[in-house]
Amino acid sequence: MAEAYRGVLPRILFTHEQEGVQTLVFTSANPREGKTTSVTNIATGLAELNQKVLLIDGDIRHPRLHEVFSLQNKGGLSELLSESDPTNTFKPVETEIPGLHFLPAGGYRPETKNLLYSPRMARLLQLWREQYDFILIDTAPVLPIRDARLFGRLSDGVILVARANKTSPETLVAAAARFREDGTPLLGTILNDWNPKGSSTGYGTAYWNVYSNYFSG
Repeated sequence: MAEAYRGVLPRILFTHEQEGVQTLVFTSANPREGKTTSVTNIATGLAELNQKVLLIDGDIRHPRLHEVFSLQNKGGLSELLSESDPTNTFKPVETEIPGLHFLPAGGYRPETKNLLYSPRMARLLQLWREQYDFILIDTAPVLPIRDARLFGRLSDGVILVARANKTSPETLVAAAARFREDGTPLLGTILNDWNPKGSSTGYGTAYWNVYSNYFSG
């Protein structure tokens, strides 16, 4: 599995070098399609290539990334957005992986979903752009919740994550359409949990742009 995720890294690095892509949003059409696993592995892989990476848990309603790193879910994005000057309070924490820093979602407050639309979020991302080579944001699924679309507008592009034998082409196309409506670049799709020996679904062999025909034009 780790080797499969490493296969995605050259494309990300290429878009970074050629197009200046730095801030990437990871989302899926619906829950439990592997976006958190995907963004964690890609963030780790980039850090292992000597890139300075900030991984943000933007799924403020159902955060999970802090569990992956065995960290507490406090002093995170929710608290930062509640501060009048978020740039002078909580800082991302360094993980056990050299070069990889992490910002948890923080404690959920009903007003946080509205604060995502405030200028504070854009200010924070601009600050971190100056400090990191890559910023990866794990967000809520795009079809039931609008948060991923907001993060997409503040980013350089979105990567959709699909799960073999679970994500239908129709729901993936519907998710892509949301970002097209916003004018947000779709950089590609990662297909995970696919077994070429036992699959009869007709999925392609590529982990990147496996649904690129839906995004062209």
